[in-house]
Amino acid sequence: MTLTRRLVSGDLPTWAGRRTLVVAPGSPLAFVRMEWADTLVVVTAGALEIESRAGTRVVMATGDIVALTTLPVAWLRAHGHEPAVLILVHRAARIPRTGTRITDEFDDVPASHQYTDAHQRRSSA
Repeated sequence: MTLTRRLVSGDLPTWAGRRTLVVAPGSPLAFVRMEWADTLVVVTAGALEIESRAGTRVVMATGDIVALTTLPVAWLRAHGHEPAVLILVHRAARIPRTGTRITDEFDDVPASHQYTDAHQRRSSA
């Protein structure tokens, strides 16, 4: 199974969630960085135009994957006359609990990180 297919319709790790966003043509969305934190965006239909704060534009086609918070984004809009359908894969929980398995991998491979009480005490100090 390809990464795109797995993100769109496959089983996700327990720490991840998925939702769909449809961007209608002619309805640009102002980009608010915090609303997109820890989110991968997969374009599943249409095309998504991303406009930077400097005015540069790039078009993401069906099948493309992007993490928007890594870019200086100002606006998002559907490119052309068709809506852009996006699957958003995000962290389901922002604050890990003790013993929570935190990883950027899928459940069928070992975790790369494990939070413990000691780690949380050091992080909050």
